[in-house]
Amino acid sequence: MSGKVVDLSCAKCGSNRLRFPATDEEPVKCEDCGAAVMSLQEVKELMAGGTPRHGSGAASDERAERRERHTSEVEASQSDLRESVAETDRLVDASDEMLRRHRKECDEAEAKGP
Repeated sequence: MSGKVVDLSCAKCGSNRLRFPATDEEPVKCEDCGAAVMSLQEVKELMAGGTPRHGSGAASDERAERRERHTSEVEASQSDLRESVAETDRLVDASDEMLRRHRKECDEAEAKGP
């Protein structure tokens, strides 16, 4: 057995839940999104160590691009979240300071009396 790993995931949604047909000519379909991945014959050729007739290079390139886009979107989202948390902390601190100042002013006004 070779050390080569065969990627049989869906290029559209990335799922590896596939429905295999009864004949070689029918397409293997994704269980999650319903997209046709490749024919059963192409899967057999991949598993045998060959290359499929209708190469899946574009699909793997598309998946790599999607993974890269996802990674950058997650990083941007996390950065936005950190900024939001910092702004929330700043507003909470400002609010606490305002409440302390207001209580101090109220205490001073009560101490002076009418």
